[in-house]
Amino acid sequence: MTEDIRWIQRFSNFNKVLKKLSEVLKNIDLCLIGKDLSLNDVFQLEEEINSLMLAYTFDIIIHKTIDNSELLNHIERVGKSVYSKK
Repeated sequence: MTEDIRWIQRFSNFNKVLKKLSEVLKNIDLCLIGKDLSLNDVFQLEEEINSLMLAYTFDIIIHKTIDNSELLNHIERVGKSVYSKK
């Protein structure tokens, strides 16, 4: 009897972890950096991404519009460049 309860608890814990992991992996945050970016650029990028019909959601922000210092520090610390036009 106790083995069944342990198995059910382990399965429940596994499901909770899997759900959290899938939530994290489905959301991608993009921060656009450039001199002449506008909200229209964000809308255009959102349309392009949505047309791909991916299984992810994207949050897009323009770097120069961020006034939250913690978010800016986080971007500098862990952000990865995915495209750079030189």
